[in-house]
Amino acid sequence: MGDFAKEEKTPPGASPDRPEGPEGVRMLKRMNQEHQKLRSFGFLNLSFRPGMRILDVGSGGGMTIREMLDLSEGSRIDGLDVSETSVEEGRKTNADFQDRVCIVQGDVSDLPFEADRYDLVTAVETVYFWPQPVKAFQEILRVLKPGGTFAIMDEGSDPSILELWGPIKGIIYTPKELISMLSEAGFENVQVFHGEEQIITALGRKPELL
Repeated sequence: MGDFAKEEKTPPGASPDRPEGPEGVRMLKRMNQEHQKLRSFGFLNLSFRPGMRILDVGSGGGMTIREMLDLSEGSRIDGLDVSETSVEEGRKTNADFQDRVCIVQGDVSDLPFEADRYDLVTAVETVYFWPQPVKAFQEILRVLKPGGTFAIMDEGSDPSILELWGPIKGIIYTPKELISMLSEAGFENVQVFHGEEQIITALGRKPELL
């Protein structure tokens, strides 16, 4: 578990909050593989159907998008990442699905998408690095359709994990903290599902009427 190396041993470009360059590419490829258990558990807690509109924020190496394409036949999936290297790698991972996938560079706190667009928004192993999580959650609420779902999938859900991961440029949120922030942002029916070790999926639903 964990892609977080101690900062003093992290090669330039291989920081998980913003992978860049050749070292970042290697990290992204590793994340595509190592997050398989996290994604599989998270997807079990979601309801997929044909023709969904989906957004993956912090899309990294693009494997979350690639796997969701098979779970929702005929879906169209957008990805967003702050890292140019991540955008490039995500596009390569999904190069065979250019008619269904669009990945862009951007900031989760200022999403470049119109309101009421998506049935589902996912965030896999990324909320640790968002400097203003409640503001980001509010942006995600804005772009979700009424009744749409936001799914956070994390490998770390207790700050004690940092004893294994070492210092990172981010914050490990507990389930209680995520529930509080999602509720503050305006989500309803907020709940957390627990997997192996510290794996969690936190879900929030956009109200039908705001």
